[in-house]
Amino acid sequence: FGAGGRNVAAARAMLSPRARRVSRTRRGLLLSAARSHLFNRVLDARIAAGNWLTLLPGEPAILAGSRSLFVPEPDDAAVSERLRALDISPSGPLPGAGEPLAHGACAALERGVLADESLLCDGLRNAGVDAARRPLRVPVPDLQCCLDGATLTFRFSLPPGSYATALLDTLGRTTQATAT
Repeated sequence: FGAGGRNVAAARAMLSPRARRVSRTRRGLLLSAARSHLFNRVLDARIAAGNWLTLLPGEPAILAGSRSLFVPEPDDAAVSERLRALDISPSGPLPGAGEPLAHGACAALERGVLADESLLCDGLRNAGVDAARRPLRVPVPDLQCCLDGATLTFRFSLPPGSYATALLDTLGRTTQATAT
């Protein structure tokens, strides 16, 4: 989100009615920051509600590997097992133009969480950015951790759209020890 998280504020300014023009590269960066911010708001709400590992009614599931979307039938008994096996994952919105991909309870939750973000949501839609979805969770099967003295090293790979900083934050916060 840029130094001090300023890219989201810059995106708001760029999408406001009195916006100044920005370069094409800067515009793309700010639109991406706005979408990630909105996605994170929904993910944070889902984590707080304890439902980020389950599919809500009307929620598109994302198929592992292909990133294909589908909304499972409510009575599909295999869905829980597919969620546990990481074959499918719940999804969160990357707002933009086009028909909403979620409906029902999922769409209602997302609308509620983003109700105060109309400038960003409308701006992304008006900018012609296509609506999409991203998984709420990302498997990290190759995560390795090594402790060598006072140095803790992590090695892993993540798919596009995932952030190492988010993974490291999930693993725990650290502080630099100071000598006294």
